[in-house]
Amino acid sequence: MEEEKLFTAGLGYSKNNGKNRTFPGDILRPYKYDIQRKMNNDRVKTPNAGGAGYVIAGDEFQIFFQEFNDEGKRQAGTARANMKHAIDAAREGKSFEREKLRDRQFTAPGLTALSDDMPGNFKFGSNMHCKATWAPSIGKYLLLTWSSNNGNPKLYLFASYYAINRELTETITDHNSKYAIIYPFFGSLYSDDVHELGNEFNIYWARNHKEMWGASVVIQPGKNKLQ
Repeated sequence: MEEEKLFTAGLGYSKNNGKNRTFPGDILRPYKYDIQRKMNNDRVKTPNAGGAGYVIAGDEFQIFFQEFNDEGKRQAGTARANMKHAIDAAREGKSFEREKLRDRQFTAPGLTALSDDMPGNFKFGSNMHCKATWAPSIGKYLLLTWSSNNGNPKLYLFASYYAINRELTETITDHNSKYAIIYPFFGSLYSDDVHELGNEFNIYWARNHKEMWGASVVIQPGKNKLQ
């Protein structure tokens, strides 16, 4: 039963280009991850961390995930860790705890604290089974999330200079269906792992767990916008 599962985020480490991986341990947990409580849809369950997207911000890894406060309200959480420290710990078979966002600083313990809800210019909730990337031509981080609330499935593409706030830039709506739009991701040949994007890229998503759909996106650097 999902209600009985414990959801956390961890870092896998490989010494042979991904053929085998070790799991040093949890790097991040949702707030009170082992306590069941009533969530947004009134189901009682443990908080789901989501499919955590991440970016490289300077010399740090930054991860995006789902948080739920004491009232069960979903929040967009984020946390960081120094890349060198995290990789050195993984080589030794140890986990390296992230630090969650608190008062616009990454100082809160990643395994126990509640992350601040990332601020934004919108008034709706989004599911943080998300993906993230960097768009160098406009100098912004992009965050791709989704929502299927009230039978109105949508994808949301956010942009940010500092990766600690969310500016809504594009919304994709499936006007012909009330099927869920879920688990979106970026597609591009610009970089090996899609953690950097060129001015043209694709977005893909699952539709009702049965179909794969997609859309193309073009960044216009001079106008500092996407279409």
